[in-house]
Amino acid sequence: MQLNIVSLTKRLRLKLLEQKPNIPIYLCITIYTVVSSYVSILKHNAFLSAAWDLGIFEQALWSTINSSRLFWYSIELPINPGGCFFGVHFSPILFFVLAVYGAFQVTETLLVLQSFILALGALPLYWIARDEINRRVAFIFAGVYLLYPPLHGVNLFDFHPQAFLPVFFLFAFHYFKKEKWTRYFLFVILALMVIEFVPLIVIFLGLYGLWVSRKELAKIVKLGIRKTFTNKKILVSIITIILGICWFIVAMKVIFYFNPSPRPHPNWQRFGDPVRDPLGVLLTVLSNPLYTIEVALTPPSEKLMYIIGLFAPVAFLSFLDLSSLMIGAPWFVASFLSNYPPYYVAVGYQYVAFVIPFIFISALYGTKRLATVIEVISANVGKKTVDVRIAENITVVMLIISILCIATIGANLQVPQVTLRDEALEKMIELIPSDVSVLTQNDIFPHVSRRTYAYVGSNPVGNYSDVCFDYIIVDRRSFWYKLGGDYKYLDLEEFISKAAKSEEYGVLSAIDDMWLLKRGYKGESTFPVKYGILAKFYNQGVAAPIFTSVFLDMRWDWRERLPFPTVNNNSFTVFFGGYLKTSDVGNYMFEVSPLNGSKLYVDGKLILDGWNQNFYNDTTTVFLDKGFHKIEIEYAKSESNVNVNVNWKPPWKETFETIPTTYLYLNAPQGE
Repeated sequence: MQLNIVSLTKRLRLKLLEQKPNIPIYLCITIYTVVSSYVSILKHNAFLSAAWDLGIFEQALWSTINSSRLFWYSIELPINPGGCFFGVHFSPILFFVLAVYGAFQVTETLLVLQSFILALGALPLYWIARDEINRRVAFIFAGVYLLYPPLHGVNLFDFHPQAFLPVFFLFAFHYFKKEKWTRYFLFVILALMVIEFVPLIVIFLGLYGLWVSRKELAKIVKLGIRKTFTNKKILVSIITIILGICWFIVAMKVIFYFNPSPRPHPNWQRFGDPVRDPLGVLLTVLSNPLYTIEVALTPPSEKLMYIIGLFAPVAFLSFLDLSSLMIGAPWFVASFLSNYPPYYVAVGYQYVAFVIPFIFISALYGTKRLATVIEVISANVGKKTVDVRIAENITVVMLIISILCIATIGANLQVPQVTLRDEALEKMIELIPSDVSVLTQNDIFPHVSRRTYAYVGSNPVGNYSDVCFDYIIVDRRSFWYKLGGDYKYLDLEEFISKAAKSEEYGVLSAIDDMWLLKRGYKGESTFPVKYGILAKFYNQGVAAPIFTSVFLDMRWDWRERLPFPTVNNNSFTVFFGGYLKTSDVGNYMFEVSPLNGSKLYVDGKLILDGWNQNFYNDTTTVFLDKGFHKIEIEYAKSESNVNVNVNWKPPWKETFETIPTTYLYLNAPQGE
């Protein structure tokens, strides 16, 4: 009876798969979308997204819906005075994104949409492989696509229209092979709508169509040009080339309409801009072949890793079918001739989306070619046929290599963690009204971009002349707070120092080296958090605190940076106060390191005193009940004690540790 049930279940499952054979691939697409969306949103919430480009796109979409400005964004006004995104890139696909974003105007909408669109590319790839070989190979190929590290790099680096390219080009290629020309042109046009570089690839797609029809084309040349119109594939290929050329011209005119004087693009300083001057680049290549090779191979190690990163996951099989791989030739040329490193990085940026579909199409045909060669050699037959079993074995090897690539890369990656600092910064952002202008930094901008005016300090695109900022919010511990080199057009540190010392801005909130300043503010600071310890800073000879902040831990180091620009550099005094939560009754040991210039109080009792002592550490033991206990520290900064740490060893620990943030409270909850 049990065997009959198992047999019946298998028959039903097989029958279901025969009726709806795409169910497994739909399931894989769903799983990828859910997992990638989760990681993308987590990454954003951990302040690991950036103004370039998630913030730009969200501000452009938000402004189109909520104001009369078309795709307006503010952080590149020095180089794009009109403020319309089309003044830099022609991406009418944003109108489709706008329809989705308009229903749910939150950052998560863009991140989920991008994950789904990238995952959806597995479907047309599955169909192409199914038609060329069989369903098993197709399913494995789709799996390799969803495991492809460069695809994940596109997915996890903010939001970009380029994410639409794999699915559009794969659908276009599928319908080209099926000779369903209406659907083919639909997806070609959708691909053209992504960005102005795509027409160059579409031209090569048309050339590919002529190449695969070269025998028929040769016959037509002999019979006369009129015969061209009787062969639909050749005619479609010619129309594709013309469409690419025309779209490119229109795209350039649109960009110049919105930005009549665009700045020369810096990413091809060594060679030439293949978008604005493709003919000039072609002439340079033809007239200076040695220089072209030199640029293409510089830097050699990074260019080599680019090739390995792109093609190793598909076992380098793409090189066995150069005709389909060369559809992506315009981007390969552009990336190799560029002086901009992200263009030739395989994992981590959106630019590989230009060539991902053609890497997989060529890998599929490379698999067929290799399977055919192996069949001819092993069976010693002259007929060139594809051995399906050999093709399946090849794709299994490819799958194993992809898994190894994922494992190798994944060993150095960690799932983003949203910390208490991240949560505190998000709450500080909520204090900013939606209708005011904000100056911030690259990693905070995406969290304040749903407004008309938001700006990024220490940015690479120029200064903001005559701009008055209502609020300033920064995280001084972030990499993006202070940068050197080309990023010092508006130095955040210098700007904030002048603004604070002149009292043009007041501190609305300060938490753990994160500052929210408001223009003309004179009131008390606000702290929208429950964890941490309050610190009041005093300059010598001044009775009132000069700066008040919350710190989320008890490690303080002022060797390189002052707590705030208005605090004296040489000496200041700090009074820390808060509540320590103890979860067990017992003896608690405390340590202050170094102790000189410090006093530690628990429940109003002085337990460690190093106020007038030389540099040394000391410990003490205090018996505490379960509950909340007032903790206070007095600290005087001098040349000999520029840092201090307060550690503890609770009953359940064997060694000292920094007191965890979740044990520090600004206020004791009522009744506890």
